[in-house]
Amino acid sequence: MEDINKYLGMRIDHNANVVDVGYNYGISVALIKYDKRSFFEKSGYSIASDFYIDDSHKLHCRKHQFFTSERLAKNEFSRLVNNAKELNVKLLGVDDWDRPVYKDKKGYLYKDVNLGKGTLNLCTLCNNDFYSEPNIPIREDIKVNIVKSFKKERER
Repeated sequence: MEDINKYLGMRIDHNANVVDVGYNYGISVALIKYDKRSFFEKSGYSIASDFYIDDSHKLHCRKHQFFTSERLAKNEFSRLVNNAKELNVKLLGVDDWDRPVYKDKKGYLYKDVNLGKGTLNLCTLCNNDFYSEPNIPIREDIKVNIVKSFKKERER
């Protein structure tokens, strides 16, 4: 798993700092605080999901959410990082390498690197693309449930 702790305290885009980092189902999550002089003066906080920071300190992420208060941002970050104990996924199909591909309720894709044999060993995907390579394994303490539909969680 990538060491995202290297981003802690990092200055990004010359107007923000990475305050905290963590994982949600194996997907990197960062809590970001903006300078008061930036155009995010009202809130000053955001959460970036599936992120990385390039050599020029530019933030790249799949999802970026801004908050109206520090408390809301910190609560949401804590919820994302600490309460991710179950992952409900549905089977989408099989890729060209015979790896089953699953999708969660939020639209993130995962591949079973055990090729559907034995215990599920899910990894996130590079660029969240069906045919891309497995990237980061999900945490071992995550209970994975395969569901038929996300409409009713009872259909497990």
